[in-house]
Amino acid sequence: MDREEVLNEAIDLTQNQISYATNIRFTVSNNDVTLDFYRSGSNPKNPNGDPIAYRIHRIIIPPSLAKDISGLLANAMSNWEETFGVSLPIAPDENNNDGEG
Repeated sequence: MDREEVLNEAIDLTQNQISYATNIRFTVSNNDVTLDFYRSGSNPKNPNGDPIAYRIHRIIIPPSLAKDISGLLANAMSNWEETFGVSLPIAPDENNNDGEG
């Protein structure tokens, strides 16, 4: 059985929960990459005050998968931009590549 067949037969542990993230923060160590996904916006208790963020997921992956994902996302977004005639800016690296975040 190849990888695609295995993934197609995967047991779904999400319990049909879908999350929408507006921000990501990551840290890199010698063994893994930690991705923290956030949703941010106005504070429902104080709409005129400072915004609030919620960390909605933390996923830890091996560096090899992180590199695969970066290539897949770069290619997919390039195709999306070409299809829809949009050029999205690349956000500045607030982590300064120091592995802290």
